[in-house]
Amino acid sequence: MLLKIMLWFAFFVATQAINTFAAPCDGPDPLPDFSEGGALPIIRIADVAFTLNVQNNCPTERLDIKINKPEKLYLWMRLEGGTNALNLLRRDGRLPLKHTWIARVASRRYTDGQEEISIADGIINDVRGLESEVRRMTVFDWRTNSAKSRLFTNASYLVEIRDNRNTPIPCADNLDCEPCDNGIKCGIRMTIN
Repeated sequence: MLLKIMLWFAFFVATQAINTFAAPCDGPDPLPDFSEGGALPIIRIADVAFTLNVQNNCPTERLDIKINKPEKLYLWMRLEGGTNALNLLRRDGRLPLKHTWIARVASRRYTDGQEEISIADGIINDVRGLESEVRRMTVFDWRTNSAKSRLFTNASYLVEIRDNRNTPIPCADNLDCEPCDNGIKCGIRMTIN
């Protein structure tokens, strides 16, 4: 019996160590109040990182804002929202969400197209997975990313996050985002040497 307890305890400690290691990608506990009349917007970018790869819906590392040109660069993010977000996204045709990669090289600006961003395993055109999570927790907490492999050198990239109607998706106040429209912070910047 004592051996079983010791084995269970070792398994529990190992599991906790794994969960602690994954912390940079985990959402807050508890999730913030997105209820009607709450102080938060209907959907927001809760966490964001430039990274060289994404595994298990999490960034493999968080890059500084200035790096040497990689083969491929990802923008990973975690989105949060609640019942209001779900209803608005569905009703107002605001899906899919998009990343727009904008490069500035010297004084020239290049928009490298908009990319529909995937939520979990698919594009959020259909919100069934979000509905299930909102029913269970009254909020959703989703990870997504987009990537570029054709990158300029000596360039500054700004990635804007917008919905299907071109409305910016705001960043949480604690994130270092740049303004897109009307002072709404929805842009993430990276410089490539």
